[in-house]
Amino acid sequence: EYAKANGYIISNDTSLIETVVKKAVENNPKAVADYKSGKEKAILAIFGACMKELKGNCSPDLLREILIDYVNKI
Repeated sequence: EYAKANGYIISNDTSLIETVVKKAVENNPKAVADYKSGKEKAILAIFGACMKELKGNCSPDLLREILIDYVNKI
């Protein structure tokens, strides 16, 4: 109960993660452009924005996978 009440339980709600990723990508067009032009580390700015919005309450690996997949599709 304590862990749940204080946000210590990791949630891998993919629909929530996808929503946050879309919002972060829209808010960081320069980072997206930099990533697409070959600057691999530019994705970290978007990743950080997503983690901040999700309050760290998701698997970093899952978030990275969804983020990179989404950015590569646009």
